[in-house]
Amino acid sequence: MNNVCQSGRVTRDPQLRKTNSGTTVVAFNLAVNRDRIGKDGKKMVDFIPCVIWRKGAENFVKYVKKGTLVEITGFNSTRTYQKGDTKVFVMEVTALTFRVLESRSAIEHRQQAADHTAPASEEFPEDGSYDPYDSGHTWVDISDDDMPF
Repeated sequence: MNNVCQSGRVTRDPQLRKTNSGTTVVAFNLAVNRDRIGKDGKKMVDFIPCVIWRKGAENFVKYVKKGTLVEITGFNSTRTYQKGDTKVFVMEVTALTFRVLESRSAIEHRQQAADHTAPASEEFPEDGSYDPYDSGHTWVDISDDDMPF
């Protein structure tokens, strides 16, 4: 059985696109905490590539912003495409449903805080040491006891 249920935070504002045939789609990454701590003492995170289609995609861009905590259900899917002489293999989660796991006011509050604390583009270190995930935001850690199943 190919069923996926993931909860995590969306890593960037979703962008609605259309295929050549006119079908709406949103591709996004979901940052999902692991139950382990890495060698550096930080919680390990997986970045899961996901896609949602049609009406679900339209609703996703309406209600979800960067950092929003969501739960998706769907299935693992694979696809390939040609890039020059190379065949590229992609594995992603095709989301059939999503649910926002935080209130609208929490999302707006986090966005306002991010607008006031995010460094201007000229303030990014030239050595590439800026970590966008270490910007002072409080990330919600979901334990297995908090899951509804």
